[in-house]
Amino acid sequence: MRLLDLKKGDVLNASEQIRLFGYEGRRTRWHTPADVPLIWHIVVTEFGSDKTVASRLEELGLKPYVPVIYKTVCSGRGRRREVALSMFPCYILLPMPRDGGAWHAVKTTRGVHDFLMRDDRHAATLSEPAIEAIRHVERDIDNKRQQRLALEGKSEWKKGEQVWVEILPFQTVLANIGDVDARGRIEVLLELEMLGRKVWPVEPKQLKHVEL
Repeated sequence: MRLLDLKKGDVLNASEQIRLFGYEGRRTRWHTPADVPLIWHIVVTEFGSDKTVASRLEELGLKPYVPVIYKTVCSGRGRRREVALSMFPCYILLPMPRDGGAWHAVKTTRGVHDFLMRDDRHAATLSEPAIEAIRHVERDIDNKRQQRLALEGKSEWKKGEQVWVEILPFQTVLANIGDVDARGRIEVLLELEMLGRKVWPVEPKQLKHVEL
């Protein structure tokens, strides 16, 4: 069977899916070869489902990016709480290979509406400098939040806590938080030296909690 021969209602078995689309269904991870260039695209999601869709795309082996902001909302009885919201509701930033199978896997993920298009035939794309500019804004927002929490004695990062820390791009290692000052600045202590040092100043966005 060829892709062009498919009709509405046709059912494909697993081997046919692999041959036509390069994947076995939504639960199969998509393995992009390391030497394949990735281009940032914009995935349009159903309303309110961007974070859920991002988790489903991660299950495919892709690396979606959902920049967040924080907002204080009323939670009843005069109380207020802080919630994390998508910076761009209904949009996910996704580095994608130029591969038909990967595109099909994304477009058939539950909650995905489509890719954002710049015209009838071409998907809208973002450059690496544009993505880095978004990351910079997100880091500034989060650092100001962490500084405020530290001044209030509510920082989520505690001295001595074991964390995952991204020291270099795609280089995540275990570390312990050595210090969190009143301005929210953080120092971590690595178990092994990296680039000749064990103590590194980091931003909150570089940290992840260790799940027990």
